[in-house]
Amino acid sequence: MAGKTSVDIPKGKAQAVLIPPSVVSKRERDVWYLSGKSGAGKSYLSASLIDFYRKTGQRVYVLSPIKDAKFGKDAKYLKIDNLVGMSSSYDKDNARYQEAKIRFKYKKKELAENPDLLMKLELRLNELKPDPSKRGRMEMKLCPDKMEELFSDSVILFDDYQEGMTGEKNQTR
Repeated sequence: MAGKTSVDIPKGKAQAVLIPPSVVSKRERDVWYLSGKSGAGKSYLSASLIDFYRKTGQRVYVLSPIKDAKFGKDAKYLKIDNLVGMSSSYDKDNARYQEAKIRFKYKKKELAENPDLLMKLELRLNELKPDPSKRGRMEMKLCPDKMEELFSDSVILFDDYQEGMTGEKNQTR
């Protein structure tokens, strides 16, 4: 881990401080889940944690549709849509399967007198049928090496991400 592993607190300014486990042990990552009503102090506590991690030399990435000065000037804001997206593999597999079905339809007439070959082709066609569980899956857009480079020894904060929020409309605080 880069940077300092302790933080100086001025005399008279003592307060309860969350000490992230990875700062003082060999843990690879810390996961903090802050929940509560609007105005309960989640962003304040997030900013405090970020400040603590920043003092240990870690980079700060924020995934939020709303830029917040509390997270610091050096926080890098990322767009979730650039990191995660809907998988297109089901659509590609389905298109390949539909094309094979059409080809099989025409080959079926040609191979009517060769039932063994016809059966083998139909079995291969069935193998091409796409897995319906792949429909609507999310996938990472960045390769694992790029993710490792970007996020190793860093703090990542997801803030104000409600279902369907893009930051352009429906912002809530």
